[in-house]
Amino acid sequence: MLPSTKESIDTAVNAGASMLDQKRPGWYKSVDLEILNMYSCRHCIAGQLSLWHSELIPNFPIAEANGFDLPDLPHLRGCAEETKQERIQGWEYMEELWIRAILHRRKGSPC
Repeated sequence: MLPSTKESIDTAVNAGASMLDQKRPGWYKSVDLEILNMYSCRHCIAGQLSLWHSELIPNFPIAEANGFDLPDLPHLRGCAEETKQERIQGWEYMEELWIRAILHRRKGSPC
């Protein structure tokens, strides 16, 4: 995976987790890490937190900038096999970062 992809994903996940901390305190307690799958609309962070149908949606930008989707980078577009592999690696890396963010918050949480 290109360093620019990792850097973009790092930035996006940090922004998304911080936004959730502000708008949904304790959000990390509601995420089931056993089923977390950032490639699934149902089992991703937004899906598990029901953000797709939330009252927050009008003021809650679900986008690449917040770590809920891969960054829209030119080298991630297209159907070439290497592009598909790069996207898969991106999703896996994003999921890993969300897991770290959740575990970090759970460790500091009283419950």
